[in-house]
Amino acid sequence: MKKIITLCFLLGFVYAAKAQKEDQIYAFKYADIEMKRWDGGTKTEKRIAGQIDHSTKLLKFQLRYKEGNNWIYKILPSKSDVTDPSVDSTKSIPVKVHYVDKADNNDFFYITENDLSKYAVTGFTEPRIVGLDGLVIPMKIRFSNHQGGNFDVTQAVTIGFAYNYRLDKWGMLDNKSADLVLGLNATSVGVDEKTVPGVYTTKAQAVAISPVFGFKVRYEGIEFGLLGGMDILTGEARRAWVYRKSPWLGITIGTLLKGIIPGKVQQ
Repeated sequence: MKKIITLCFLLGFVYAAKAQKEDQIYAFKYADIEMKRWDGGTKTEKRIAGQIDHSTKLLKFQLRYKEGNNWIYKILPSKSDVTDPSVDSTKSIPVKVHYVDKADNNDFFYITENDLSKYAVTGFTEPRIVGLDGLVIPMKIRFSNHQGGNFDVTQAVTIGFAYNYRLDKWGMLDNKSADLVLGLNATSVGVDEKTVPGVYTTKAQAVAISPVFGFKVRYEGIEFGLLGGMDILTGEARRAWVYRKSPWLGITIGTLLKGIIPGKVQQ
C-alpha cells in the first residue's frame, strides 16, 4: 500500500511539473529572439523585435499550449506598459503595445521548443515565498534505532507549508532556483507494537507533524532537496513513540502544489 501511495505521488509530480510549465512566467531579451505571430495555426513570419528600442529589456510571457514543436505564448504586461495610454491595464493579459504595434494587439506568438530552452529564463523572478509543497522522501535517516544501532532508514510521503529564502537572487544558478527552506509538514510514519508499545498492536501508518529545515533546488517544476526535521506523533502515541526525540535527515523529491505568498518580480 505504501508503494502504491508513493507511486501515485510521483505520477502526480510529473503531471504537476507539466502543468507548471504552462503556468510558468518566462522571459527573454528582445535582442535574442525573433517574435513570430500565431494566428489560428497560421505562422506569420513577422519580425517584431526589430521595432523595439530597448533591446536589453526582458520580455515576460506565459505559455498557453503546445502545437507540435511550437509553444504558443501570450505577452505579459510590465510596469512600464501601464504608463502608456494605449495600454488598457484592466485587461487580464494585455499585449505590450508599447513595444508591439497595434495591428498585433492581443495576438498570440509562438516559440520553438529549442528556442524556449536556449533563450528563455525564469530566474528573473523571486520564487513563491510561502507555498504548499508535496514531497516524497525515498531515504529518511533517523539518528537512532529501537533495535540497537546508530541509524534507522525509512521512507515517507509529506505535504505541508514551506517558507523559501532564495539563495541565487543574483543569478548564481542561472534559471534554476536554490532555496533555504523552513517548513511545517504532515508526514506519514510507519509504526508498530515495538515502536509505539501499548498503543499499536500491528504495523500501520500514522500521521506526524514534522518541522523541517534544509536546502532545495527547483528545476522545471521539480524540487530536489536535503531536509532535516523531527517527527511528532499526536495523541497517546506521542509519549510512547520510541523516536519522539530523534531528528532525521532525508533526501526529497517533490513539487510546489500551490503558491500562497508571491515573491517580488524583478522588472
